[in-house]
Amino acid sequence: MCHAPRVGRKRGVAVAAYSLDTTRIPAHVHRMRFSIALAALVLVGCRDAVNPAPTMTGQWRQSGQLADVATGDTHIHVGTFALVQQADGSFNGTGVQGGLCSHAGSSYQGPLTDGQPFAVFDGRVRGDSVELSTPLCHLTGHFTDASQSRMVGAASCAFTWNGNDYRFLGQWQADR
Repeated sequence: MCHAPRVGRKRGVAVAAYSLDTTRIPAHVHRMRFSIALAALVLVGCRDAVNPAPTMTGQWRQSGQLADVATGDTHIHVGTFALVQQADGSFNGTGVQGGLCSHAGSSYQGPLTDGQPFAVFDGRVRGDSVELSTPLCHLTGHFTDASQSRMVGAASCAFTWNGNDYRFLGQWQADR
């Protein structure tokens, strides 16, 4: 049988007790159950405040260092992402980057370093893991700290340019 809450005074302090059957269960057990239930509610309620889901919206500085094993070409770039997170947690946006590619000691500017804006799409955050795509690359990574202001990971970029097929692999990072 469920009883309505009772409010009473014990040593000048208001006490509320909820019980199923106060005649069979001692009052201190009820208080202990109430305390445990209250603590559990506080912990569950605070979980998201202590470690909220990452938000990707905003301006990110990003860079990468990649290499094409087949051609021996290397690529270093710096740039930005401007990202917008959707209500479902996915994100998209735009990016731009410049840098330098090199092959056999000579430098060139290829599609990964041409300074042209590009789309960022299929962005997803799962826990501290991040995944996103651009027209030429797929990036996977994770947040490095609780502030969720730094990501690092692996990049894979593939394209054909001037009749040559390229597949760059390497590391990327982004900070805000």
